[in-house]
Amino acid sequence: MTKASFTLVSRSEAKAQGLTHYFTGKPCVRGHIDQRFTSIGKCKTCAREDAYNQHKPTTNRKRAYKDLETFVAAATEKHGGKYSYEHVDYKNAHAHVAITCPKHGDFLQSPTNHIQGKGCPTCSNEKNPTMQPKDPKVFFEQAKAVWGEAFDYSESVYVGAKVHFTFRCTLHDTVIKQTPDNHLNNKQNPCPRCNHMKSAPEQAIAEGLALFTPVVQRDRTQIAPKELDVLLPEKALAIEYCGEYWHSSGDLDHEALHSMDHYNKYKACQDKGIRLITVFETEWKQRNYALRRLLRNAVGASRGRVMARKCTLRPVEHREAADFYDRYHPQGGAGRGAHYGLYWNDKLVACMRFTEGANDRGANRRRVWTLTRYATRINVAGGASRLFKAFLQDKRPREVKSFSDNRYFEGGMYEKLGFTCVEETKPDYQVWHPKLGLLNKPAWQRRSIPLRAREIGVEVDFDPDTDPRTERDLTFLLGGRRIYDCGKKKWVWKAA
Repeated sequence: MTKASFTLVSRSEAKAQGLTHYFTGKPCVRGHIDQRFTSIGKCKTCAREDAYNQHKPTTNRKRAYKDLETFVAAATEKHGGKYSYEHVDYKNAHAHVAITCPKHGDFLQSPTNHIQGKGCPTCSNEKNPTMQPKDPKVFFEQAKAVWGEAFDYSESVYVGAKVHFTFRCTLHDTVIKQTPDNHLNNKQNPCPRCNHMKSAPEQAIAEGLALFTPVVQRDRTQIAPKELDVLLPEKALAIEYCGEYWHSSGDLDHEALHSMDHYNKYKACQDKGIRLITVFETEWKQRNYALRRLLRNAVGASRGRVMARKCTLRPVEHREAADFYDRYHPQGGAGRGAHYGLYWNDKLVACMRFTEGANDRGANRRRVWTLTRYATRINVAGGASRLFKAFLQDKRPREVKSFSDNRYFEGGMYEKLGFTCVEETKPDYQVWHPKLGLLNKPAWQRRSIPLRAREIGVEVDFDPDTDPRTERDLTFLLGGRRIYDCGKKKWVWKAA
């Protein structure tokens, strides 16, 4: 709209009509002929000029870099050649890049901050008098004076007042992370359980199972001094609920100390004749129905029952099978293979999947069939046996293997099917990241690191084929945390 086409309206008329602007056709005090604001009487052109004149630029200097080469040159000059920049993947002035400190390794920082003089944060902490570590012995004496015997510091490492360290609650065996400064000065107990911060999922599990059997929460009598979140004494069953941040490791030292924690608790329960089911936070959120069914079945409170011999056996399409596993199996429906199903009144009630060559890596490895999933909608008596026999008749394998996850299953089904337990594997890990959630180990393999970095929003110069850094190094650098399971059992069936 041109100024000549503005409708002539006085300020009083504009106020009466509720208009935000008015136009008189006359020049303002500065000579502009433009619309004016009804509220203040100033014309739009004057308002733009005033805003421009009031703006104060943050710098009158032109940026000394615009690409990788000029950034490295400017950074080297600024910091006197202290840092190296082999891992920098420069995108722009604000996207974080990996800069290498000769003493502490890679750290992430924006080019803008780096050129302004910021450097390695660990070096900065060491130089800052307020961050200088006091004698660790002195700190731990002060901590015990404040908290008494409430916490165990035997595995703690003190670096400085503002550098997080970990310690354990002696009552709940909870690993806690806090800065020494806060630990000495904060009056609130940092243990979430001592502080009566109840885990809602843990409480939901306890209340749900209490409908069927007596429940004891936070028991420390069975495998003392370790604690069991939920214990069902009459069922010789315990459930451990694991929040992924608190039960994972974000650095090498913590991983070395705690990667066996879940396995050791599982074995301690096994020695006492207690079945331990360990549930991760993400699984409870994403596959809640399947896990609640698993717990009901574990206490003998399953719903419904049908005989396998009364069902119709037929192959199952992949999409239907995947949806079925997602609904009824705690590990979900990911993966492919041959699916065999039992139908009752034309409704799928049991499904079993077999995959050829699963986990058989390497050119010279013999590829065998693996039983990778079995799930039921209700209790199907004889269902696993009938489906397994159908597979044997169909494929005629000489050998079939499978793996049972110690976090969920004891492996009784495999013994009934004629499998033999040949190995119990060491604990393996998944990776949890605050932005990406819980992902399986392959999602954080070397070839996948660049994709994970892009998803997080961090620029990292990393070539999976040539970079000497390990998957672990890059995982921790990007803020990923490894959470370990309770190991698995390997089962093998062989034809007679």
